[in-house]
Amino acid sequence: MQRTTFREQPAAIWEFTFQGRARPFRAIDLGYGREGGREYDIYLSAPEAEWDTHRPVFDHVRDGFRA
Repeated sequence: MQRTTFREQPAAIWEFTFQGRARPFRAIDLGYGREGGREYDIYLSAPEAEWDTHRPVFDHVRDGFRA
């Protein structure tokens, strides 16, 4: 997990892998917001072998997200 900022608010991004029932998966999670206020989470997971196909979906959603 790595601290960062997103939309000028405190954020954390976490990229990780995990073992699914049939194959390994990869995931990314961006959480941001201020404590006591609204907090948001953008998450994507996909089979690790297909990550390069699915990761751009996360980037597209992150870049277009409006609270």
